[in-house]
Amino acid sequence: MARWARGQGKRMGNRDAWSGRPDRVARQGIMAVSLAFSSALLPSSPRSEKRGRALLILSALLGANNLARAVSEPDLSREILYGVRDQLIVLVNPG
Repeated sequence: MARWARGQGKRMGNRDAWSGRPDRVARQGIMAVSLAFSSALLPSSPRSEKRGRALLILSALLGANNLARAVSEPDLSREILYGVRDQLIVLVNPG
């Protein structure tokens, strides 16, 4: 179910999960920075709760991005992205 990444000229899919150690280390560093940044943006709450919410948000965004790229229908792709975005906004700002 791999397909060409838009504008990147490389394949995406299951092979990406089996990439070498240097790639995983680099991604882990990026993830740590993204997690710290996202946690800092969340409303005040205990640190462990903020980290958990940040993990949920990043996971949802990555999942939505992968699903949106996996479908061939542009309307469905937008529905996935906007739907996840809207639900995350409600989660972060319930009021």
